[in-house]
Amino acid sequence: MKKFLYGAIVLSSLLHGFAGAQTAVPNAGMEEWNNLVFYEEPKFWTSPNALVSSLGQKVVEKTTDAVSGMYAAKLTSVYLSLLNINVPGAMSTGTLDVSNPSNPTFRGGFKLNDPNAVAVIGYYKFTPSGNDSCMLYAIKTRWNSATGQRDTVAIAYYTSGAKQSYTFFVAPFVVLLPGATADSANIIISTAADVLNAQAGSVLYVDNLDFTNDVGIAPSPEVTALPTLLADDQGTALAVPAGFQGSWLQVLGTDGRLLWQQQVTDKVWLPASRLPQGCHFLILKHKEKHQVAVGRLIRTG
Repeated sequence: MKKFLYGAIVLSSLLHGFAGAQTAVPNAGMEEWNNLVFYEEPKFWTSPNALVSSLGQKVVEKTTDAVSGMYAAKLTSVYLSLLNINVPGAMSTGTLDVSNPSNPTFRGGFKLNDPNAVAVIGYYKFTPSGNDSCMLYAIKTRWNSATGQRDTVAIAYYTSGAKQSYTFFVAPFVVLLPGATADSANIIISTAADVLNAQAGSVLYVDNLDFTNDVGIAPSPEVTALPTLLADDQGTALAVPAGFQGSWLQVLGTDGRLLWQQQVTDKVWLPASRLPQGCHFLILKHKEKHQVAVGRLIRTG
């Protein structure tokens, strides 16, 4: 139960509305930090430090081990003996809402000055504990005045295993609502892609994050594009790219919820009848190499 509640901290930011007033990825170089007495936070970012610092722990810290400038962010997963849980190092451009202590959430994001970004880019290095893999998850959204809610326009996802030195990454946005114009975005970074099974001791460094609208920029070698799939009630088949046999295929909704997953071989049949109508996000994750392939599935009827 406690693991589930912490998982909500990291993922529930995908379920809530915008709050903030920035025009680019805020504090992208991790140069500005707020001193909050018992811990520091990168300016315009939030982490669970507000919760874990009372137990003598920190999951996000300032470090001088940076790609450029003075500082970078260091994220560390920790074990809380009092609660008997592992807490991933995580931070978000949203704000941490602890008004309900049993279900703390990240809310918000930042305003987009340019809605046409095609990818998230930046630098990271990662030392995992156990089978951890690190994760970056970004969404672009728009306000829907008809429904009074935010629509998810695009999602970017990146995961990786160990990297001993700073490595450049590109996480392309997968468009879920073609033609829609995003007005805000949110970014989540974590030492554990599987937040409910995080391992204590994983360490992730991040620096120089940005959105790019350079369509000529090459995706990271770890990211493979999957074809857009159209599916009716009968479902649809996906041929698994070479090198991904034995991977796990996941289908996520536009709110970030896991709708379906299965380990795959050469070909997998997606039971679209189990999915609601609309556009969904596909992630293909390699268990050993931590590679990732992304695409979209459109449930047509």
